[in-house]
Amino acid sequence: MRTASTNLNSRYIRLNQVITPGNQEGGSELVVTEYKESPRAAFRIVKGKSHSGDSMGILKSIKKGTSDTSSAETVRVILDCIKVTDNNGYNSG
Repeated sequence: MRTASTNLNSRYIRLNQVITPGNQEGGSELVVTEYKESPRAAFRIVKGKSHSGDSMGILKSIKKGTSDTSSAETVRVILDCIKVTDNNGYNSG
């Protein structure tokens, strides 16, 4: 199984090096001056699909018409994900 290679729930930490005057060990310390977290991001894995490609790509593999059950399932999953707007919607899916 291949999934996203990037963690969508990232953090940004800014550190400043503070040099301590008179410290015999040449001491300095790192001080956190800024900390941010990205908004939580949900991630959905679709069975039998990949990021790209004509036969397995999440969007490019969808065929016209309603007789292709694999395409219909993929479209349903995409639409279900788009509908999620809050934690309750996420947890009920």
